Amino acid sequence: MDDENVATPLVESVMRMLESGPLPISEVVRRLDEHALLEELRGECADEEDLGEAVIDELLVSDAVWATPAGVVARTDRLLDGFVLTHRVTARELVNGELNLCPDLVIIDWNRRDGLALAGVGRLLRVPTRVPRPGFDDSTLSGPDGWLDEFAPGDVLAFTRTAHGLSVGLADVLSDDTAEVSALRASVESRLGEGEGEEAVAIVLDAVTAAPGTFRRPVRPLGELLEAAGLERRGFSFGRLGRPWRSFAERFNDRRGVQIIERYPLDDCCVESFDLVRHAYEAFDETVSDVRAVQEALAHGAAAQAFAAFVLHDSGAGDERLVRFANHILLESRGRRRAAPQYLLGIEAESRGDSPEAENWLVGALGDDPDDAGSALAQIDYAVDRGDLPRALRLIRHPGLVVEDATVAFLEDVRTELELPWRSVGRNDLCPCGTGRKFKACCAREPKIPLSARTRLLNFKLGQFARAEPRRSRIVGVASSACDPDDPTLIEQIRSLTQGSLIADFVIYDGGVAGDYLDRRGSLLPADERELVEALIDSPRALWEVVEVERGRGLVLRDTETAETIHVVERTASRQAEVGELVISRVARLPDQNQLWGSPLKVPLRLRESALALLEMGPDADALASWYGAAIAFPRIMTRERQAHGDVLDQDPEDVPEEMTRALEAYLRQRELVWLDESIPALGGLTPREAVDDPTRGEDLLSLLRELGDMNAAGANGFDADRLRGLLGLG
Repeated sequence: MDDENVATPLVESVMRMLESGPLPISEVVRRLDEHALLEELRGECADEEDLGEAVIDELLVSDAVWATPAGVVARTDRLLDGFVLTHRVTARELVNGELNLCPDLVIIDWNRRDGLALAGVGRLLRVPTRVPRPGFDDSTLSGPDGWLDEFAPGDVLAFTRTAHGLSVGLADVLSDDTAEVSALRASVESRLGEGEGEEAVAIVLDAVTAAPGTFRRPVRPLGELLEAAGLERRGFSFGRLGRPWRSFAERFNDRRGVQIIERYPLDDCCVESFDLVRHAYEAFDETVSDVRAVQEALAHGAAAQAFAAFVLHDSGAGDERLVRFANHILLESRGRRRAAPQYLLGIEAESRGDSPEAENWLVGALGDDPDDAGSALAQIDYAVDRGDLPRALRLIRHPGLVVEDATVAFLEDVRTELELPWRSVGRNDLCPCGTGRKFKACCAREPKIPLSARTRLLNFKLGQFARAEPRRSRIVGVASSACDPDDPTLIEQIRSLTQGSLIADFVIYDGGVAGDYLDRRGSLLPADERELVEALIDSPRALWEVVEVERGRGLVLRDTETAETIHVVERTASRQAEVGELVISRVARLPDQNQLWGSPLKVPLRLRESALALLEMGPDADALASWYGAAIAFPRIMTRERQAHGDVLDQDPEDVPEEMTRALEAYLRQRELVWLDESIPALGGLTPREAVDDPTRGEDLLSLLRELGDMNAAGANGFDADRLRGLLGLG
């Protein structure tokens, strides 16, 4: 967080106390008590001695205050005003115009994520690494063009931070740093437990809090000072030199290893193999000490699959070190032992989006070891993407795999549907594809299945891609946008939405996943499918009105914005659709027909104007989900007392007092009479009485009354649609 105060009386009071320098938390508590600012916290604490820790928790909600393990608190703006750090610049940094922040400069912008003003020439900004690595900080400090031009490789640069920004200059002479090293050693003893590692930021802030006069002049770079204080570095963590300790990256990997073991079917022997490979990889320095042992471990059960997931973290960014490791193992392997390293190379290639390379590696792995279930599993999606369902089903039936029955049934059904027109066609019969040629001279070897028959499969491909890691979390995030975060059923709502197809459809076409799919898998798709997905990405959703229904065959739709009328083939929805209904959808315009695409969203007539306003914005996935959740999926009507409407009206009738029931009934009847003469946006501003006699709005009125009837049938308490029809003379 930026260096900002939290606007509470307690925090504001403490900030004033700390203007003159750090204070023990006991003194802070005493002064707060004098001003009667601890009553609320006191009520939350079990014991009086917990007050100090409770105050620290209140203060640390921002980066404005720092607290040491010894219970001393300080304002970070005071600690860092006049703070000086140095850095030995390298030739590579000068060429890039960016300096590595870790370890020497990692604290320079710690509480200023919006950057720092560079004396008179611009701003210095932290640039995060494109591919983050857990436990490492590869971010850089970037400034305006030419900000490093006056320096040469090996120069020591001094960075002085003040309340106004940052100045950078050449440090011709470095001061004695005995005080800084001593303060860092004391900080280490206070903060680091046995076997622990810590970030440089915490160690330095503790040191400056305890010794405010340190780091006020140019001394050796921070990384060198920490080493002089008896520490060694791994990633961005520092621990005691010569003593066992675990860095953040190592602790992360330990936790990640436990998660992977739980995720994959690993017996004790498989866990041993996984751990052996993992530790060999962590120690890998272009060579592996016992290649044969690693080969055997990788070939054991699901060890290779678990190890690939462990290294890649479902990040979608690849891992160059894994490539070197797997290639080293592959060069030393023969026969079946070649399968596992090829599997690793295939999964790594897929992680960075090179599906053709990934497929080549995985085909090679399965060729070297036909029993390799992991390589068979990883190829199924490629076969489906290519439209080669016979091969996909052969891979699914690999003896080492257990694939969901629903997936197998879907692919079997689609295969049958696509092959049906070609069955029992004689060689001399006219080809079913419609060219007018004989079957033997046209599609006998490779049937030309029209794109309109493959759209169901194409939707499946995109859905599978969207629900795979690392994109699955995006579906959960968009689903949460449709939900009230304070609703006690939040988890159930999110789970329900993620299992359906609508939110996935939002994510695919309005959340960028379709474009990602084309980037990664587009080369595997038939050309016409690739072109269709591109067209759908560029085609916005529209609000369509049903103007004609052909039961079991299709619909005639009118674009409510442009008035364009089109016919769409829609066998399922047309069985229940009614004239006048509204639906938000994309339309796939195919060579031989039009189709509603994805998951069409039925819109109540009362939300017509709201839906049009939404679509005019060109909403992204989160905006669509937010509107859907608020307007359709989970509507919440609040009483004046801010109680959910459902809490009052949806009680068991036996639990509602009779007088409340009578009062509610009378109120609703009165509101119905008022409604008849109100201007209704869904009726173009006409009142229901006016719409009865208006030929352009009569159907809209009937649709609105049907929606009210549907709500009555669903058990909703509200206007009585039949009574309203009677009042309007509609029978």
